[in-house]
Formats: sequence, structure tokens, C-alpha cells
Amino acid sequence: MAGRSPKRPCCGASAPLVLLAAIGCGCPAGSGSPDDGSACSFDACEEECRPQGLCYGSCSGGTCHCAPCPSADADADGGDGHFDDGRESTDADGRDDSGDADGLGDGDTRPGGSPGVVCRKVPAPDRDISFWPADGAGSSVLFVHGIRPATGREDRVLLFDWLTGATGVLDDLSDISFAGGTARIAKFPTVSDGWAAYGIGWVPTIGRLAAQLRLLNLATREKRVLDEGSAPSGETASIVLARFDYPWVVWKRVSEETTYGWNGYALNIETDQRIDLPGGVVDLDLLGSIAIVSASTTVFEVDLVAGTTRDLLEPGPPEQWAGVITPDWIAWLDQRAYPDGSWFSPYGTQVYGLNRHTGEDVPLVASPAMHGRELDAEGDWLVYTDQRDDADPWRGERPTQNIYALHLPTMTEICVENWPGYQMSIRAYAGVAETHVLFVEEINYADALYDLWDCNLPTPTGGDGDGDGGDAGDAGD
Repeated sequence: MAGRSPKRPCCGASAPLVLLAAIGCGCPAGSGSPDDGSACSFDACEEECRPQGLCYGSCSGGTCHCAPCPSADADADGGDGHFDDGRESTDADGRDDSGDADGLGDGDTRPGGSPGVVCRKVPAPDRDISFWPADGAGSSVLFVHGIRPATGREDRVLLFDWLTGATGVLDDLSDISFAGGTARIAKFPTVSDGWAAYGIGWVPTIGRLAAQLRLLNLATREKRVLDEGSAPSGETASIVLARFDYPWVVWKRVSEETTYGWNGYALNIETDQRIDLPGGVVDLDLLGSIAIVSASTTVFEVDLVAGTTRDLLEPGPPEQWAGVITPDWIAWLDQRAYPDGSWFSPYGTQVYGLNRHTGEDVPLVASPAMHGRELDAEGDWLVYTDQRDDADPWRGERPTQNIYALHLPTMTEICVENWPGYQMSIRAYAGVAETHVLFVEEINYADALYDLWDCNLPTPTGGDGDGDGGDAGDAGD
């Protein structure tokens, strides 16, 4: 097709990647990438930014964008060696960063898989439990960090700012009384327009579980409980998958009060209007007042203002789930190529999309591989976990899993990272100048040790640019 990008494999990726259509992957400068001026490297941008007293911020369209450098002392605290709760801070990875140029520590900035993609590790007080999907807005990253005191695991909700290098503790859950030897757990934080929402869970008394959905004003730190549930031990009480696009919040809850079904809800925090979403919820997404609700076999579009629900697919096999929404597309993970797979046990999963303007249902990522089981969207981008680089993703030990992204207007796929190991818990967000993606790198599964990374998504310059999915069907040829 005229105007399509050349097919190029990601650095270090396996040969089957050449099957991808309109792929935007390549190697960093000096590694065999075309010298056409369309890509810029981290090193080149650092060289350009340093004389201005700035550091690498992002790279798009061959142009370097500089940003203020985080200070060496502010990479994991409020800039004075203390967190907002008065604790002494420690370096994110325990290394000595004295003399380190960017203040983030050796190895805390890494190149991604495609030109222009640079990943920065989000500083945390120490490497510990931090695996719930994080969220971001502008220069801020909202995430959960866990510590292990003698009384049991305790989570805190933290907000880090790339521009100031400061980390603040938004909620340490200290107002929650819990049974000794158990835990206070936070999860699925989401942020929008100066507000944060997140789920928490704890054991109020032995033999009982409890869960809440909390709303927090980032300016005043005022907290509000939006929903809660409970269950006896042996059952489940949990609030998960919260998504926020002010003034609407959507979430799902399982508890004794819902007879242990996955029920979905939406709430307008300005008017307190609450809406029950279609039941059997597997995944949720939100854009403005349009909620996307995925059951295990279909995807619903819910107009929260109009009060209407539309079934986008025909229920039944093959299974379709993980629906997400962008201004122009609704996308989901699809098992039609391998009907024996399911959301619970996916295999050979592909990414399909519904064009919101034409109503056309097309394959967006259909090369022979395992795409998903996580999918997220922001602006013009889809982001998904992917196991195409693992020669045998179904072996008994932990497989290799990487992150890929699709730029919808140009139908160009890029490799966000092609590192060894297992990356997961993706979340795309609108950064200062570009879309970013947050994900977790698994350091040690047995000890629950993880690092949180933030990568930019440089806008491709290739592709047909018509946004109609014209090249998508060729992805497997």
C-alpha cells in the first residue's frame, strides 16, 4: 500500500518481527538505523541539552526536547532527604549515585526498543512491592509502593514529579485499623484534573475482609470514600480497575454485597450521580462520559450522560475483552484467530478495533504472536503487553514479555522496550509533550520485587496517515 513504512525489526528482536506491517521499530543511532534525520538518540539529546543546564526530556520527529534535571537528592523524596511523612529516604536501588550526571543513578535511564524511546525508572524509596498499574498526568506519576514492617505489608499512595524530582505521600492508609500480621493494600491508582482515585483493601478483624474506593483532592489532601464492600475470609472483597476522567470515575467491585459477582459502577463526583454498569465485568475504560465495559465475550459502550448501552460485538465465542477507547477507535483483545483461547487463558490473542467514525471492525495487530493480555490506550496510541519475542511463551517458567505500542493515525507499531525478562502492568498517559507509558519490570517474582518505568512514545512520521486501519490486515503476511 502506498505510503506504508518499511518493515524493520527491533534491535535484538527475533526474525519473525519482519512479518509486521507498517512497523516503526529500528535500532538506535550507530546500530544500523537509516541516517535520514528522522530519529534522535538519548545521547545526542543529552549532548544538546546539557549546555542549556537541562536534561533529556523526549525525542519526536527528529527533534530533542529538553527538560529540567532532577536533583541527585530529590530522586526519591521531597528534595531534602525526607519524605512528606518525615521518614528518612534511601536511594531507589541502593547504589551510590555520587557524580552521576542525571541524578537518577547508573542504569536508571535505559533506551527503549525503537528510535526515540527512552525509559526512566520512577524513583522509589527502596525496591519493594510496587506492581499495581500506576497512572500519570503531565509530569506527575501516581503509584503504589509497599513496605514490609513486622506487622505485615503496608502500602502507600505516592505522587512523583519529573520536573521537581519530589515524591509526596498522598495516603499512607494510617487511618485504617487492621488486624495484626495482615496488610493494608492499595491498588489501581488513577489520576485526572487534580484528583486521584484508588482502591484499598484490609482485614479489619480476623475472619473479615474489607475494601474501599477512595477519592483524594491532590491540592487539599481531602479524602472521600466513594464505595466500599466486605466479605468473610475465604471469599473476596476487592475494588479494582478504577479509571478516572473528571468528573466521572468507573470501577468494579466484588464483595458479599454484590453476591461475589464482578459488578461495575460509574459516579459523577460533581453531582453524585451513580450508574450501574453491565454486569460480569472483566475490564473497564473511560473517555469523557463514554465508558467501555468488557465482559468475557463482548464489549459494551455506555454513554453515561445519555444513559444508553450499546453492545459492540456479537456475544459468544470467540472471546473478546480488555476494551479501551480513544477519540477515533474502540479496541479490544480478540481470540477469533485462536477460538480455544479466552480472557482467563489467552493464546495467540490479537488486537482488533472499531473505527468510531466508520463503524468498521478491523484487525489492528494481527501478526502471529501472543498480543496482550493487557491493553491500554491514550490519545492516538494503543499500548499492549506482547510475547512475540519469546520463542516459547507457554513453557513452565516465567516467559519473556515486552511492551509494544501502535500509533493509530499512521498505523505504525513501535517497540517500547525489548529488554530481557518480564514486563507488565501497563498504563498509557498524556505527558507534558508526548504520550508516555508506565510499566513494571519484574526483578524477582519469588520475592515480589519490581521496578516502575516511564517511557515516552515518539510520534512516528511514517505510515499512510489516513487512520483507517488500511495496513492492519496485512500485519500477518
